[in-house]
Amino acid sequence: MTVQTRCFGCCRLVLYPVRAQFAHRCYTPAIMDVSWVLAIVPFISAAVGAYFGAYLRKKGENLATHEDINKLLDQVRAVTTTTKEIEAKISSDVWDQQKRWELKRDALFEVTKKLGLAQDALYTLGAVYKTNKQSTQISPERIQSTTKIYAEWNEAVGELERAGLLLELVCGAEVQRELRAFTIFMRWIAKEVANGRPEALTESTKELVIKANAVVIAMRREIEKP
Repeated sequence: MTVQTRCFGCCRLVLYPVRAQFAHRCYTPAIMDVSWVLAIVPFISAAVGAYFGAYLRKKGENLATHEDINKLLDQVRAVTTTTKEIEAKISSDVWDQQKRWELKRDALFEVTKKLGLAQDALYTLGAVYKTNKQSTQISPERIQSTTKIYAEWNEAVGELERAGLLLELVCGAEVQRELRAFTIFMRWIAKEVANGRPEALTESTKELVIKANAVVIAMRREIEKP
């Protein structure tokens, strides 16, 4: 027995045996469903692959960026630490240099002041002994005054020498050499004056001025040093 019917799978009129008709109706839709799934699977796979590919690339970029940021931060920390160490060292060096210069300046100013006082005391000593030599009679009061003036001179030159000791710590050899030569020469003049030859001061005045100027020039050079 045959029956004319329309095939839902291919939309054609066909003659099927009754049993074949039922078979066609039963299996054709299932075959169509499988074919449809197989057809869209590549698109789904491509879409999923594209999505995950983009995701993984983005993830990799983010990871690389994060690592780059960490490296950059490490470099910044290292540079900052180095900079602070350099700044601390420079500050310390500058402070030390400034402190040494201030000590040198103070020592030189002190020597300059003591130098003037010692010269004044020496000239006073020479004038007193010159007056005593010209006098026919020296009173006890005059002797006492002369002794006091000699002690003042001795104290003045002693302070100059003590001030010169600090120069040995903060100044060069030139200043020390010139100052030592000057104080030795002053003591020699004072000794001559005290031994009854006050004219030794007048005779040595030119050389005394030259030696004093040598000390001043040496100190000026020293203060101009960095």
